[in-house]
Amino acid sequence: MAIALVEKQLPHETRVVDLQAKPDDFVALYASASADPTMSAKVPLIQDDDDVLIESMVILDYLEDIAPGELTARQRARSRLFATLWPGKLSSIGILKTEAGSEAEAQAVAKLRQDLRAMDAFLSETNADGPYLHGSEFSYAEYACAPFAARLAVVLPGLRPELDPLQWMKDDLPRLHGWFEATCARASCVDTLPPPDELTANYAKLVERMKAMAAAA
Repeated sequence: MAIALVEKQLPHETRVVDLQAKPDDFVALYASASADPTMSAKVPLIQDDDDVLIESMVILDYLEDIAPGELTARQRARSRLFATLWPGKLSSIGILKTEAGSEAEAQAVAKLRQDLRAMDAFLSETNADGPYLHGSEFSYAEYACAPFAARLAVVLPGLRPELDPLQWMKDDLPRLHGWFEATCARASCVDTLPPPDELTANYAKLVERMKAMAAAA
């Protein structure tokens, strides 16, 4: 969401929310949007005057409606499909929850590499003349996937230096490698994510919490 706001040059104010200590007003806003006070409040959330929206894809659709890009209807549909398929697969959590060097880690790595090959095929089928899904047009597809891609590129080698997804792509998946490099270097992506060291440290803490919860269950 933050990347789309920057790319579309929409005036906005950003508020960082600590999900381990959620402010009461944030919880209340989330409940007002979901109409279900039992739902756990999460980010992103956007407030535009009296309207409050939640869920990443819903917010991206809203931003596209109020500030549409230059894509054709067919390209927009392709971008939406890309954004639906790939963000959830660009995660290092499944690997980081395993022990380094274990069979479980090897299986998780194999699954990630399979997903990356499928993503490379999707990009290649688009036949774009440029690094992004639609060539030189940084669009809805990148707005949705860029945060996940940037986190994967930083966090996995940051915590498991022997596992470098960018090197895998460079060796075997040139279309995806070009997309990752261009997307992760985009100013809107760099400026809206925490610095690499902070991002890696935050993920290390998240993984430890997840492991502790699993051990206590």
